[in-house]
Amino acid sequence: MPEPGFTIGDTDSIEPDSCKGLHGGARPGKRVHGDSGSGKMLELIAGEVSLRIESRTGEEKMNGVWIGFLACVGGKTDDTGDLPVDTGPSIESLCAGEGEESLVIGTGVGSEFVPMEPLTEMSLDVAPQGGFGVTVRARTQGIRSATDELPHVPVSVELDTYIDGVLSASFLNEDVEIYCQDDGSGLVWGVVVGFDPVEYSSTDDLFRLDGVTTALNVIAYGADGGVADGWVDVIISVG
Repeated sequence: MPEPGFTIGDTDSIEPDSCKGLHGGARPGKRVHGDSGSGKMLELIAGEVSLRIESRTGEEKMNGVWIGFLACVGGKTDDTGDLPVDTGPSIESLCAGEGEESLVIGTGVGSEFVPMEPLTEMSLDVAPQGGFGVTVRARTQGIRSATDELPHVPVSVELDTYIDGVLSASFLNEDVEIYCQDDGSGLVWGVVVGFDPVEYSSTDDLFRLDGVTTALNVIAYGADGGVADGWVDVIISVG
């Protein structure tokens, strides 16, 4: 019975269960052929895998060789050195705005952030833009939250409230700081999603909001052009 062996193209030899010959040899479009020695043929293409099976013998052997192939060409490995590990983007790149834009509305104190559960009862606070509203925090991804010199940057934040699907009030705060967090996300705090200060100007007006389900919408406009928005429905509690 022939010994198992693998070749890249027709020249470079690869020993089974090793990385010999793989470094610098496995490139996109370059084929790796193998014979398990038991009648099963294997063809690997960088980034793709296809099997031509002539017998079921040695199937686990072939799977193991493909995993080894990935480990040889794929950067970092786990603690055992066996499998490739995708470490993902760095904290610095995330704070620079890398990744898909997203925003989650929540609450918290200090550096804490707790996502707001739908239909949570929320009380009203005085809004800096006038009138009253719900104080929130916002956690972002894909929005720049730091520079090389500072762990925070200014962003514009739009704060909207909807009752029964109808816009009640909208306010754009163009001077809000977003702070880079240890996990690479951005954090905004101290903003109030408010109601129309004219329509809800008196105590009696505010009591009309008690028990009303309200949709809060927060939109962050990043300095680099990124836009992220989030929604949550809350129940207003007055008194």
